[in-house]
Amino acid sequence: MQGKQKLFLPYRQKTILETVLEQLGPSHCSEVIVVASPLTHDQISAMSLPGITLVSNTDHKQGMTTTIQCGVRTASSNTSGYMICLGDMPRITTEEYNHLITKFSDRLNTNPKAILLPFYKGQKGNPVIFSSVYRYDILKHREMEGCKVIVQSNSSHLIRVDMDSDNVLLDVDTPESYQTLL
Repeated sequence: MQGKQKLFLPYRQKTILETVLEQLGPSHCSEVIVVASPLTHDQISAMSLPGITLVSNTDHKQGMTTTIQCGVRTASSNTSGYMICLGDMPRITTEEYNHLITKFSDRLNTNPKAILLPFYKGQKGNPVIFSSVYRYDILKHREMEGCKVIVQSNSSHLIRVDMDSDNVLLDVDTPESYQTLL
């Protein structure tokens, strides 16, 4: 992003991150935890975000996995799962989050090791939802580019949810992808 902090770029009269959190806030999530680097913690803290738990990840430079681990460590001990949402995906709607949560909850009753993956036209998107059964696996995970290995090694428990829109694919990693969102 050429040195720009993508989470604070403008998007529909808000920032990208505010838009994501406004969609998550009224969703069926029992808690919303924002994991921030020390560099962005104060800026996020200054936003008016009721009902959000903000934690700082001092290990963020090691990789994305440390951010996931920080959120999982902070989550309530009685949670049934962890929906790993990206802060740079402002097009996912509350209804889409709820659809994924409902599909996950329905399957969790028959498969306590469920992992949900959204797809659009055959392409895997985000967010991924892990059963809380994977808490220890996530916390001990040492590959720093996310939890793909956990997903791959538990393929028999995957729930594939086909989505009606490409919102689950659209994140902001380049100036071009940002322009596409606008």
